[in-house]
Amino acid sequence: MEDLALTSQRGGTGALLFLDLDYFKSINDRYGHAIGDEALPCAGLVLARFLSDSDFAGRLGGEEFGLFQSDLTFEKMPGRCEEVREEIARIVSKTPSGTQVRISTSIGACYCQQGFDLSDCLKAADENLYQAKALGRNRVIA
Repeated sequence: MEDLALTSQRGGTGALLFLDLDYFKSINDRYGHAIGDEALPCAGLVLARFLSDSDFAGRLGGEEFGLFQSDLTFEKMPGRCEEVREEIARIVSKTPSGTQVRISTSIGACYCQQGFDLSDCLKAADENLYQAKALGRNRVIA
């Protein structure tokens, strides 16, 4: 969060995305923690593919991730969110018996305008994430 605070202080802009892997507990319960443990770094690698030098991403805890993209305009934010969601949906893990397990993600995003208030941005992205989950998951609310 320090990077995001510095971006705010320096008058930067960008998009903040909060991601939550859908039904992660159910995946762990049904297929075992090894499958869930395999999906987490795969999701991280997907996010890494979207990073430029001034962006940052990280695991917030459990199955939640954050991504900040400083080069993203307000107009391009919804499309980028969909790209991230679609890439995560391509992740496939296999159980020892060969069953394919797919994951999906819900994304809440907020565009952080020049001089944004960090707590307002975090709150908006979080509220949008919970709205995406409430509306059925595997979707973006930006």
